[in-house]
Amino acid sequence: MDFVVAKEFITFFECYRFDSILEKFNLLIHFCYTNIQKSKLCEVKRELFEQKYLNIKENLIKNKFYNFHLNHIFENLEQDISQLEKILILPLGRCHGDLTLSNVLFLENKIVLIDFLDSFIETPLQDIVKLRQDTKHKWSLNLYKNSYDKTKINIILDILDKKVEQYFKTFDFYKSYYTFFQKINLFRIMPYVKNKKIMSYLIKEILKLKNEEEQ
Repeated sequence: MDFVVAKEFITFFECYRFDSILEKFNLLIHFCYTNIQKSKLCEVKRELFEQKYLNIKENLIKNKFYNFHLNHIFENLEQDISQLEKILILPLGRCHGDLTLSNVLFLENKIVLIDFLDSFIETPLQDIVKLRQDTKHKWSLNLYKNSYDKTKINIILDILDKKVEQYFKTFDFYKSYYTFFQKINLFRIMPYVKNKKIMSYLIKEILKLKNEEEQ
């Protein structure tokens, strides 16, 4: 295994000019786009998501931070699933599986992706969702232990998130299913949560997506 001297994203974002940050971030967008182009549009049964939801719900109820607020999440997701078509048309093909910024190493002239992960559905949409888990929902900031310029990093992430949204909103599958996939993605994290603060954060972010849909 090669040893790579690199920076994690917060350090890189703090130390480098925005044009350099944007150049590296464009590589992530290109990675997702290339995988979309190489994927095939396939039929995916709604039952796949129903079963995944039920499995997560069963595990989540066992979590010690389970609380009544989760009932709102259950109701929301069950409504979403019931409103899905019986057959979804999605691009299936290669994807990273866990493309958060914390799984990207930043070097002077390139990026390195680490910690590839199998997903219950192999679609490049999942990578876009995981990327926006950080740019929109700021997930990795919750896990960062060192001090950093919060205002600067949040501004950068907001700009990058608008770029992701602008780039992929032209795809029909993205317009139709992004929000649902993001809710399921955040929901999938919940059974592994080990503190009340993170659980509350995930509940808030899922409900925020619901409110955005209703606006």
